[in-house]
Amino acid sequence: MKQSTKRLISFAVALVFIFGALFIFSSLIRPVYSEALERKSRLFSQEELLKNQKAAVDQVKALINTYKGEGSFAEVAAIALPNTKQEAEAIHQVTELARVNSLTIQTLAVTAPSVQNISDRNIPKAGTKGGDIATLAKPVGNLNIQLRLAGTYASFRAFLQNIETNIRIMDMRNVGVSPVGKPNQDFYLFDVAVVAYYQNL
Repeated sequence: MKQSTKRLISFAVALVFIFGALFIFSSLIRPVYSEALERKSRLFSQEELLKNQKAAVDQVKALINTYKGEGSFAEVAAIALPNTKQEAEAIHQVTELARVNSLTIQTLAVTAPSVQNISDRNIPKAGTKGGDIATLAKPVGNLNIQLRLAGTYASFRAFLQNIETNIRIMDMRNVGVSPVGKPNQDFYLFDVAVVAYYQNL
């Protein structure tokens, strides 16, 4: 057999092996590899979902542990949004927060506007789709506490943070600040309106 013929045969065999390898890769290996990638991405997304759900469960557990020492959830809810105005309790909480933060109360006035019915807002009426929400929603009343406080800006800032984190639900509606004394002194008068909420059953 001639040398050129041998080379031609070896070249043909090499081409057959190359095309065979390409065929095996495209028909067998590539689909399996794509399926493996898809399974891996599915597993990754499921692991991410599991991690998010575990984080949510941990947050709920932490919340439950926070309120364990505070009695039942019903008791905590009754403190956060009481069934009556409880003016004395609201005034006591606000004045105590001012005292703790070294603010002097100069004036204090309390007003209780009319009760706002939650079901009058954009909640479906009873008997309609979603109407059960309206039957469960109770009227909410506002207790407005007008205060004039004297003290430093840092003390007032701490007072605001305490109002935000107070166990009874309260809002700060209006704040007026006016300096007292010399311009370089850190001493101000703060006119504030604190709103405490209650549920009118």
